[in-house]
Amino acid sequence: MWKFFLVIAATTATLALTISCQRDVPSGGNEKEIIVIADSADYVFLKGELSRAFEREIPTPWPEKTFELHQVPVSQMEKHLHHSQLLLIGMLGSAIPRSGAAGKIEAMLTPELKARIVNGQDYVLKKDDPWAKEQRLVVLAATHRDTLKQRILSHRYELFELFNQPLMERTKTEMFSQFEQKHLEKTLLDKYDWTLRIQHDYQLYKEFPQENFVMLRRAWPERWLFASWQNLDDPNRITRDWVIEWRNRLGERFYENDRVVINNDLIVREVDFAGRWALELQGLWENESKAAGGPFKAWAFYDEQTRQAFLVDIAVFNPGKEKIRFLRQLEIMARTFRMKDERITERNRQIESRLNKR
Repeated sequence: MWKFFLVIAATTATLALTISCQRDVPSGGNEKEIIVIADSADYVFLKGELSRAFEREIPTPWPEKTFELHQVPVSQMEKHLHHSQLLLIGMLGSAIPRSGAAGKIEAMLTPELKARIVNGQDYVLKKDDPWAKEQRLVVLAATHRDTLKQRILSHRYELFELFNQPLMERTKTEMFSQFEQKHLEKTLLDKYDWTLRIQHDYQLYKEFPQENFVMLRRAWPERWLFASWQNLDDPNRITRDWVIEWRNRLGERFYENDRVVINNDLIVREVDFAGRWALELQGLWENESKAAGGPFKAWAFYDEQTRQAFLVDIAVFNPGKEKIRFLRQLEIMARTFRMKDERITERNRQIESRLNKR
């Protein structure tokens, strides 16, 4: 029996499964590919909204898709059951025959859960590891295509995270599975009262303690992460223009005049960064003298205890080749950022947890 998780309602229901489970088999396939199992007419009707939800484009500087949708008919579903990312779509209701994708979905639902979907209370469900390890299955269902189309449009950001979050978790596990640089992590903590987890082949490339600047770098392709900080009495000063000016000053000082590209590709939003509020900037950097450029992402936030503003920034230079995968790895590393007092609290929780298990 499955437990199928209703995403929007944040409730759970038991789901009967008619296809034999093979959860010991590792999932596979292209990490960017989402296999969409749907009837052709439904997929054609919903394709635009599905693309906007899942095929999010990032300028690098040409657009790269985070995910790519690949639709297959229900008759080929068995061939793709071990893919890491599956999206099953169907229209339910008594007026629709129990066949195709709708039939597959209805066979998985309890009567109560089907009723909630038919009544419009729910439309999206997720299940981890149904047929393979490290697999995410998402089901979208409604009684009418128009209804499902509008809901996909309204919740496109939440739907995207249903696949992005497990991909980030899988990547994080792979990144820190061996040779994590814990000694360098401790060095940063002892010297600067902040730290982050560091993948095995990054180097401490530039370090200017008097100027509050530390840069980690990895070559082939070239990618880097820097952290900078400054005293700040008023956290309300952390705005789009203030962060751009700060980053440009650092680019002039440490990157031979790298600058933020100010255009429509620059995205600014408020986010949760390592458990705290942050202003996130995502876009392109350029260096006119070197005729170079690429994608970057930065987070500016305020630490109340030290009364300092921090800027954590990641960037990639890999002309003519893929960059999204490397940005993802850098973001995972950046999001492990912790202040010293936070690390101590984490360690105490871990120790307490181990003691309670004895």
